[in-house]
Amino acid sequence: METLYYRHGDGTLSQADGTDRDTHAPPADATEITGGDFVSPQHLVEAQAAADAASGRVQQVYVRHGDGSVSAVEVLGRGEHIAQPGDAEISQEEYERIRAEHVAARESHVADLLEGDEQRMRGDYEALIAVGIPEDTARRLSGYQGE
Repeated sequence: METLYYRHGDGTLSQADGTDRDTHAPPADATEITGGDFVSPQHLVEAQAAADAASGRVQQVYVRHGDGSVSAVEVLGRGEHIAQPGDAEISQEEYERIRAEHVAARESHVADLLEGDEQRMRGDYEALIAVGIPEDTARRLSGYQGE
């Protein structure tokens, strides 16, 4: 018993697990993949994904989730993608606009955090200097590297 791999006429790939080569008939539209054409089950997945993308069967779907986050999802065929309650399909333009807003909000939040850290470190530095700690030590203890 072995696993056999096939390439179908439409470019898709498949595998037949636990088959006996002597008694198994391959699909009518398929040829067996052997040797250097195929090396592992992961290769089958990657080759199938490449064939699907080349055939146009893979579509990019943009989704706004119930929590306000957005995702770009690749789906195979024309069927509905798997979605969670509260998810909604959106246009690529809306996806890019919302994503840009999220990136800008995150960058602003990070800048606020860094400013808060700078103020805290400066306050710690000034308090250490005020009680007579040497400047080099106060900088090292507080992390403050300003003025």
